[in-house]
Amino acid sequence: MAIFHMRSQTIDRSKGRSVVAAAAYRAGDNLWDERYEENRNFTRKRSIVHSEIFLPEGASEEFRNRETLWNAVEKSERRKDAQLAREIEVALPRELNEADRLELVRSFVQENFVSLGMIADVSIHCPIAADNKIAPHAHILLTMRPVSESGFGPKKERLWNSKEVYEYWRTSWEDLTNGMLAARGIDARIDRRSYADRGLDLEPQIKEGAARPMQERVRENDPHFTAERTAKNEQIQARNWHRITVNPSIVVDALTDKAASFTEQDVARYLHRWLGEDMTEEQTRLAFDTMKARVLASDETVFLGKDEEGNKRYSSRSLLRAERDLVDMADKMQGDRLHGDATAHQNDVLSYSKLSGEQVAAVRHVTGPERLALVSGLAGTGKTTMLDEAAYVWSKGGYQVKGLTLSATAAQQLEDGATIRSQTIAQFFWRLNNLKPNDDAYPRLNAKTVLVVDEAGMVGSRQMRDVLAVAQQYGAKVVAVGDAEQLQPIQAGAPFRVLEARLGAARMVDVRRARNADDREATVALGSGRPRDALEYYDRKGAIREVTSSAQVVAETARAYLADAAEIGGENVLVLAHRRADIREMGSRHESVLYVRLE
Repeated sequence: MAIFHMRSQTIDRSKGRSVVAAAAYRAGDNLWDERYEENRNFTRKRSIVHSEIFLPEGASEEFRNRETLWNAVEKSERRKDAQLAREIEVALPRELNEADRLELVRSFVQENFVSLGMIADVSIHCPIAADNKIAPHAHILLTMRPVSESGFGPKKERLWNSKEVYEYWRTSWEDLTNGMLAARGIDARIDRRSYADRGLDLEPQIKEGAARPMQERVRENDPHFTAERTAKNEQIQARNWHRITVNPSIVVDALTDKAASFTEQDVARYLHRWLGEDMTEEQTRLAFDTMKARVLASDETVFLGKDEEGNKRYSSRSLLRAERDLVDMADKMQGDRLHGDATAHQNDVLSYSKLSGEQVAAVRHVTGPERLALVSGLAGTGKTTMLDEAAYVWSKGGYQVKGLTLSATAAQQLEDGATIRSQTIAQFFWRLNNLKPNDDAYPRLNAKTVLVVDEAGMVGSRQMRDVLAVAQQYGAKVVAVGDAEQLQPIQAGAPFRVLEARLGAARMVDVRRARNADDREATVALGSGRPRDALEYYDRKGAIREVTSSAQVVAETARAYLADAAEIGGENVLVLAHRRADIREMGSRHESVLYVRLE
């Protein structure tokens, strides 16, 4: 299960620590420590799968050498109590493959540290955890002074030490990770919020790390042995189980925090996490069955019916209330026709545009007087281009446009493609709730503000409700743009689909990325729930190949990948598979083939 874990610490000289030793240990490297005249050799350390140094603009290339970099840091700090470096440690989702985990870390480091002027020394470890599964995580060592071609500056950047910046990093990691998981079609999500912030009356357990398997082996030989952290976690586990027995709705709230519904199997998995090991098998079974029945009979639990596979599905009353509040607010906002100042400028702008007919209709729809407008369009239909023209119409009407997205990457794409200043939804609400109104980054809202929610099909019910609520509070307009069929929401619920069915939307189906008309029609067929029509077209076109074994699938895929990558670039080729095991196998095959090819 994907979890949120981020820990920050400083490497302090006052504690007798050496940043050269710290870097060597994390990278599994052999470095000469000039200050202590000692060789720091950790080349025998296992479980390190990748290490890399990232330089900001203006830094000397010599700092790509780990030994040169960290010895220079030691020299730049003269105080005996100096803070030498900052380390950020993050847990990586097991659900992602090795290549995706590396891409995720690179994006996080580049956007949050290197862009601010820090040098980042990144090492990814993948040890075996207590459950005999991998425990991938990344260590990010960061410099604490601005750097240039001539070396490190005379003063440290104090802003990098602020709690506000650290909370921003936590938010960014959550956004990037959940965006990657959603893009890969993986149900798991992480949540930076504490149990208390999420309204769950539970205690968090302590991270035990890779030492847990060794402790378990010792415990097998000595049943009375219990490591300190393990003992504390067992006590926390017992207290949380007691809380659940007192209030079974805790389980319901936890399960509907990330999904709109749950099954009896989901309840069983969650209860198993907190059920202690100090009972007999019969006692465990009885306690488990009793608690499962109490959770399903809780006042907070609502039975929805059976799904296509015959599983009984349940939800929570609080989530259903959030969706009802969302619909009520949406009805009221669409009925308010208070934003007509931009409508008069539609013809002036659109008469010179090169938009298609449906793009023009979408611009007219979103720049109309209604306080809530939706645009539903397949990928490649030109929604971003449409928003760029709409932003110009709004600016002519005196409106300030703010883009809201789920991930930082999506925010940057909206900003680049539609010239709309954008941020993640989490960043928006954090700044609104934590910054002062006179702060430059504070999101000032009024009746001349338009909030554009991009990729709205991936936004959960509670998030969308909060966006509409703050817009209603300040009199702002909301425009939600997305595709209800593209990807499942990252949080619980599917509000965009509900709002589209209830209120209607400007529909965009003309796929402008595909040059061939038949290709465009096949894309529309896939996006509108007619996969048979699309597959029959691709089969007639000779784009589908039949194979007789899984080994042949891997070989054919590797061959096709290399051919297409050579023609149009590997970043433009996407490989899809039905199972995660297939993805891992093909990923390793691609990497090995490419490695041989490059050599």
